[in-house]
Amino acid sequence: MTFDNVVRGDDYIEVKPVYHIGFLDFTLFEDHPEFFAKYHISNEKDGYQYTDKFHLYVIELNHTEMATEEDKKHKIDTWAKLFKATTWEE
Repeated sequence: MTFDNVVRGDDYIEVKPVYHIGFLDFTLFEDHPEFFAKYHISNEKDGYQYTDKFHLYVIELNHTEMATEEDKKHKIDTWAKLFKATTWEE
């Protein structure tokens, strides 16, 4: 996580959120395939979220058939198809 948008003396609460979006052409977890997943850092013991400033999004391009209505509403499936396209027509 980078906090390069705060200056000395500022509180870390002022840092802007960081987003990472990974487009994968493979299944990240074979036993847990998913089209679009959001991951956050949390305490292993009680699930308490470490920060709401770090967002890790993963889109598995080989699972577009698993796109939810919410995914389709935000056109995430359309982006996935664009990355998988092999011709201009697609």
